[in-house]
Amino acid sequence: MSEIDQAIKVLQDPNTLKSAVDEIFQKVDSDNSGYIEQNELEVALKGLSKQLGIPEPTKKDIADSMKQIDENNDGKISKKELKPLIKGLFDLLIQELQNSK
Repeated sequence: MSEIDQAIKVLQDPNTLKSAVDEIFQKVDSDNSGYIEQNELEVALKGLSKQLGIPEPTKKDIADSMKQIDENNDGKISKKELKPLIKGLFDLLIQELQNSK
């Protein structure tokens, strides 16, 4: 199965998308609190930027990201709040993979 097919499967199958969100959430929620706090988001975003070879996000970038994702403004990210972000990332991945063909 190609990378595009795998990404499309995640988006089309609610159970696969839920599993992907659960897996990512568990990796980022390092203290197992059931929420992603800003310091955990910072570690995740910095690690991702390093893997992608792009500049690290600034403290402001991270704070802005937190505000965008944290819909209820409680200072932490729930799985429900993370799901649209993960879905959007898979959409972008599919577009990038299709454009690179």
